[in-house]
Amino acid sequence: MVIVTTVLMASNQGNFISDNNETLSLAQIAQSDDTPPASWLGISTGINYGGILALTGEFKIVKKTTLAAYAGIGTWGYKLGADFRFYRNYPRSMYYIVGLARATGLPEPLELQLETNNVPAGENVLVTIKPVTNLNVGLGFAWKLGRNSRFILELGYALKVSSGDGYSVPPSTGITENSKDLLSMMRPGGLRLGLGLSFGL
Repeated sequence: MVIVTTVLMASNQGNFISDNNETLSLAQIAQSDDTPPASWLGISTGINYGGILALTGEFKIVKKTTLAAYAGIGTWGYKLGADFRFYRNYPRSMYYIVGLARATGLPEPLELQLETNNVPAGENVLVTIKPVTNLNVGLGFAWKLGRNSRFILELGYALKVSSGDGYSVPPSTGITENSKDLLSMMRPGGLRLGLGLSFGL
């Protein structure tokens, strides 16, 4: 009788150890599944952002800091940039942004109808679109859409740090202040608004 009881206790103890190990294993798997991706790939659009359409990538550097890079196309040529993102709670929370972006300009002069000193009503003027570099600062928000996907919203400001106007017109053409203001509005810089989707890798 004692022998049978001892065998049963040993058997139950073995089952407990087995069940405990199984539970621990399941917990480890669950914990592994909850680990957020360290890299993200996505698309975006916006004003003074990655362009009309851009491909974006984000890579974790340390616990709450990432490097986001993007390449797109906009009204001022191709757009290339990189931003550091400082999250409050990576990867889905508010975050702070600081970075640089460069619009490459256009290879050929762009013909625009602008007011000139000679023709106040406007005439066709060849405008050379030059590269422009901006310093970006702002806030971003990342919301969970699915298990490994996010919706991104960014608000901020793009400050021009490159020299010059970012454009030029033929010396013989005298454009008015209104035309200069129009070209400055078209040039990258100012209010920054971005929307995007990203998917964990």
